[in-house]
Amino acid sequence: MTTTGHLPTTHLPDLDESDMVKIWVISAFILISGLLTMIAQNPAIVAGYPFLPKLTPHLFYIPIVLMALWYPRRTLQCVVMIVAIFVAVLLYFTFSGVAFDPVTAGFTAAIYLWVVAATSTVARDEPLTYEKCLSFVEKQTRKGQVIRDFIGIPWERLRKSREYIDALVEACHSQDSEIRENAVQTLDLIGEPAVEPLIRALEDDSAVTRETAARALGTIGDVRAIEPLMAALRDDSRRVREAGSRALAAIGTPAVRRLLEGLSDEDWHVRVGSVISLRIIGSPEAILPVIEKLGDRSVYVRREAAKTLGRIGDARAAAPLCRVLDEDVKEVRIRAAWALGRIGDAGSVERLAAAMYSDADADVRLRAAQALALIDSGQARDILGAAAAGEGPARDAVERAFG
Repeated sequence: MTTTGHLPTTHLPDLDESDMVKIWVISAFILISGLLTMIAQNPAIVAGYPFLPKLTPHLFYIPIVLMALWYPRRTLQCVVMIVAIFVAVLLYFTFSGVAFDPVTAGFTAAIYLWVVAATSTVARDEPLTYEKCLSFVEKQTRKGQVIRDFIGIPWERLRKSREYIDALVEACHSQDSEIRENAVQTLDLIGEPAVEPLIRALEDDSAVTRETAARALGTIGDVRAIEPLMAALRDDSRRVREAGSRALAAIGTPAVRRLLEGLSDEDWHVRVGSVISLRIIGSPEAILPVIEKLGDRSVYVRREAAKTLGRIGDARAAAPLCRVLDEDVKEVRIRAAWALGRIGDAGSVERLAAAMYSDADADVRLRAAQALALIDSGQARDILGAAAAGEGPARDAVERAFG
């Protein structure tokens, strides 16, 4: 979608049943008004009903007003239609020999055009009610097209409408996955005006809405969302916490300071979320604080800290990660071995070799063998070769790693 002009759409919408009815009504009034205007010029009619010739032209106000009310954004088309009809009527009078005053005719045409302009202006300023916006959002996202009620509403006006944004947030927890996805994409597109409503949506009763709001805030990247997203790391829903962590990472460098503070939070969920965000950002200043988290009381924090250090790949983390290979929890040892392989520090070869030969868990031994293969060291290659030629758990680990 684009933000230029009017509300984004891939094609002109099809005419629905209500549009066809409107077109038939307008056409009927134009036809009837034209016929009555022509009939009223008959000398016999003029003699019996002298007021009719002056009255019938005003019947055109009915279709004119209907066009302006129903299609306020189609002013140019209305003007062209009025001019065409007016010229056709004048030509009919001319070729029929009916006398008419060109000044009066021009004045009447000007009044018609003024009515179109005035009515269109009033109709164009119709408030965007919440119900109307929600209905539009659901129809737009379901059909993939713009509903005619909203054709021509300037995108800048629509994107700043609180009713429209709230309707999009509401649509984010629709049972229809297509509606949810399109609503999120539109909120992302709206950008800055959607930040405050999305922050409020982080406190919604629906976990789906909270998750969606967090995702959208991350895409927008406004710094106002940092603190609310940090609070979202405490959410009861794992999906909301994960969305909050990814959103903070998407905001990037402006969120680093607050994320470093989050490493010391009493809630382990916040500590885990902060570690994950810092991992995605890849900030070098996070290395030492995350190294400290290798000794966190929460196994989940220790596990994610090891993974984060491997992802960032700073050699300062190699020695602390080697010590983690003595950790009681195998999941943490697995992450530590993987991280040492990513870092590729030759000083960790002996400790990885010891893990490959003697760790009680086969998955840890496997990861240690894989890590040794990633380290560009002759010592590491010799150790792997000896293990492959020998017997026991180390050989099994090497065979699993390369077989």
